[in-house]
Amino acid sequence: IRIVLNVAPALASLTRREADLAVRGVRPTDPDLISRHLVKRSLGLYASHAYLAERGEPVRGTALAGHDIVIYHQSVTPRHADKIAGEAVANARVAMEVNSAMMLQEATRAGLGVAELATHLGDIDPQLVRIWPERAEPYDVWLVMHADLSRSARVRAAADAIIDSVGSASAA
Repeated sequence: IRIVLNVAPALASLTRREADLAVRGVRPTDPDLISRHLVKRSLGLYASHAYLAERGEPVRGTALAGHDIVIYHQSVTPRHADKIAGEAVANARVAMEVNSAMMLQEATRAGLGVAELATHLGDIDPQLVRIWPERAEPYDVWLVMHADLSRSARVRAAADAIIDSVGSASAA
């Protein structure tokens, strides 16, 4: 088994065999693909301790007036242009646009602004503070593969390892 991990924001085409397996935040509709629900996650609003000490916590309903935000580039997540964590962003200043979750979290940790992050990562980061913890945006995570590959021992072994690792991480 050879593992090539691609974490680029562009989706590899499983029907064109650009990848054998994919972990995605959207369930596929292509009939040639099969999917398995891995886990339900949620997104929340975060900022660094330093950012909040300097700028204070955003006020709900103000479209993040007076605050800087770090968002995904529109090609990755178009909805960030309108809102993050259920809050409009019309009055915020976009400090940075990124194309990866790791960069989003690092920019937030560096104090560049407020960002919408996966709660299973943001909540355990000692450099971050969750803003409005009662507000969460749920999303599902899916394991996807081409139906023709579902009986391949190598692909099945990799799929089982992914399923096991997500199960272990969810239990922790």
